[in-house]
Amino acid sequence: MENLNQITSDILNKIKNIKDRNAYDSIKTEIFGKKGIITELFKKIGSLDQAQRKEYASKLNSLKKQATEILEQKLTDFDQSEINKKLKNEKIDAELARLKASVKQSNTSTTAPSA
Repeated sequence: MENLNQITSDILNKIKNIKDRNAYDSIKTEIFGKKGIITELFKKIGSLDQAQRKEYASKLNSLKKQATEILEQKLTDFDQSEINKKLKNEKIDAELARLKASVKQSNTSTTAPSA
């Protein structure tokens, strides 16, 4: 049986170091994809003897749950960051629109009517 503790540590470190959505997608596929790390580990359960199978499956399910929860939190964080960025831009756009309107208003009020 492989060293599940080392694999767990490696997977969690990979997730921890995700910095953007592209890295998120790549790491998620690397972990859970068709040939992913966890997917391959689940395939090995059948080759274990009955005594090892239960403990190994339990640890593997725990790893899967933990990785899934952390990945979901990362995705939530990315979504929130994106929303905050859009709100900041909208605030700037709204302020710019207000300033333009103010400048336009002052230009029309200071222009003398032609005779």
